[in-house]
Amino acid sequence: MDSLSGPDLVKHIQQMNPRASIEEVLDQTRTISLKRILVQIQKIEYATPMDLLEDLCDFQLTIEDVKTIMEWYGGDAKLLSESRSFLNIHTYMSSKSKTLSCWCWRD
Repeated sequence: MDSLSGPDLVKHIQQMNPRASIEEVLDQTRTISLKRILVQIQKIEYATPMDLLEDLCDFQLTIEDVKTIMEWYGGDAKLLSESRSFLNIHTYMSSKSKTLSCWCWRD
């Protein structure tokens, strides 16, 4: 199951839980996908929660998913995700991430 993603992961979860509603299947798929990202980011020592947020923006997640991962990560990242200004910070970091990833050098 570790190598499954997208529709294949959804099918696998449906087979494992044939009585589950589509909402339950999609929630389980989302949770598995987010936990995979959490495992990846836990291997990195971030200097600040903003550095973590910057990396999470590269995954093109919803703000709810970013908040969930930051809560699971804990510490200062959790505190940042709970702040009243998190929406504005996330919006800024997401636009910054898109700008940097689209940057190209011209000769």
